Amino acid sequence: MARRKGNAGGWERELFNKTPLTKIDIEQLRPIFAFYDTDSDGHLSPSQASLAFTQCGFPEAGAVSFVDFPGFCRLLGYEKKKAYTGGEVDGRLRLTFTLMNPKGLHALTSGDLRQYCASIGITLSAEQADRISENMCADDDPSFTADSFVRFIKQQISLS
Repeated sequence: MARRKGNAGGWERELFNKTPLTKIDIEQLRPIFAFYDTDSDGHLSPSQASLAFTQCGFPEAGAVSFVDFPGFCRLLGYEKKKAYTGGEVDGRLRLTFTLMNPKGLHALTSGDLRQYCASIGITLSAEQADRISENMCADDDPSFTADSFVRFIKQQISLS
């Protein structure tokens, strides 16, 4: 039994060393994995894995075979790493928009921005959120899309 526990730590150490996943990420992935493991066999089918990937804000898992929890974490860890490396600024910013958008809406409002900021410990007044949102919105539209979010952030930090 002790050996199995050591192996579990081994795959976690691999994730920590080779991907941007943290212990907190892994703990947050457990209930997602359990939710999609509908037959409770400890594995996700390819279709279940694709649904779980989509819920986590990544493209469908693609051609994967049945995957256990460590394998699921590895796949997501490598996807997260791809989003954070290689100069793929737009991909990283789109991932941020996805994190702000758990309902998968096409566009967000200043209220959504304010709620997301509060969830990560940043307090924005309604006026501040409105001002930021107005700079990202097109014309008189009170909401902003992933494209306008990416464009705004890149302009603010001169990455265009």
